[in-house]
Amino acid sequence: MLDEVDDFIVSGLEYKGKKFKSAIKGDITLDEKGVEEKKASEKKYKALIELIRDQLKDDVKDVRLSGRLKDTACCLVGDEGDMDPQMEQLLKSMGQKVPQSRRILEINSGHPIFEAMNRLFEKEQKSVVLEEYIKLLYDQALLMEGSKPKDPAAFASAVTRLMVKDVEKAGA
Repeated sequence: MLDEVDDFIVSGLEYKGKKFKSAIKGDITLDEKGVEEKKASEKKYKALIELIRDQLKDDVKDVRLSGRLKDTACCLVGDEGDMDPQMEQLLKSMGQKVPQSRRILEINSGHPIFEAMNRLFEKEQKSVVLEEYIKLLYDQALLMEGSKPKDPAAFASAVTRLMVKDVEKAGA
C-alpha cells in the first residue's frame, strides 16, 4: 500500500482481533528464530553500527539491525508514532508545513555487503572506502522510500566508480 492515504485509512483496521501495522514503522521481527540471530549479529557488528550511526548522525535518528529485511541491504523506517512518508508528501502537496523528521536506518546483517563492510572495518576503521559505502547505503535507502539522494551527483559518481572497479576486476 503505497498511496498517501493508506496509513491514515489502514491504521484503524483489524482482522480477527489483530490490528494492522505499518511495515515501515517501529521495530519488527518477523519470526522467533530471527530474535536470537539479531542478538548475535548486534554483538558481532556493534562497532560498525556505531561508526555508521556516528557518520549519519545528522541524517538519521538511529541505526539498528533489521528484523524485517531478507534480501535488501537496508531501509529507512520511522518510529511507532512517526508520520508515514507518503502522508508527509500528501500534506506538503496541500501546502501544509510538515516538521522534518529523521528516520531510522535499518541494516540487514545477513546481506553480503554488510559482511564485506565489516571485514573492511576490521582491517581499517578510518577507511575512505567504508565512508563512501555508508553514504551509498543511506542513499539507497532514500531511493527505496521514494526520496532523492542527498547529493545525486555524488551518488551517481560513486556508483560509476564501483562499476568501473568491478569491470576492471573482472578483466573485461
